[in-house]
Amino acid sequence: MTPFEPTLLLLAILAPLLAAVLLIPAGRLGQAAVRGVALAGFLLPAICALLLWCRYSPAEAGGYDFVLRAGTGLEAFGIYLYLGLNGISLPLFIMAGVVGLAAGLYALQSKAERLGLFLQLLLVLLSGLMGMFASIDLFFFYFFHELALIPTF
Repeated sequence: MTPFEPTLLLLAILAPLLAAVLLIPAGRLGQAAVRGVALAGFLLPAICALLLWCRYSPAEAGGYDFVLRAGTGLEAFGIYLYLGLNGISLPLFIMAGVVGLAAGLYALQSKAERLGLFLQLLLVLLSGLMGMFASIDLFFFYFFHELALIPTF
């Protein structure tokens, strides 16, 4: 495993969230800019997931690969940003990336009046799903699960 691969995992989780934040002023942006930012937000996680699938090697770290452990400021409570993929979470991670891309491509064809807001919600949902499937720590599993639930309501 190279040091770049956990960064690729983090990029797959944060890229849709960053794209959603960039779409906040969607009313002032042109339709082409909104669609371009959203497309990048949907495309990056799918590409990262497929790249991680090609590099997966379960022999390391007790079945987990691409492990990333970072401090959160809550270490006294045993809460770390602890991400990784194993034989169960990797197919789900890939599925979330590919289905998210398909949903995003379908949504980009829409002529909806509030397309920017819809794309933002879809991107936040994708980010939550990708994070949920990559979480090893229970706190962040719950956090990403709730992040994915907010746009569904």
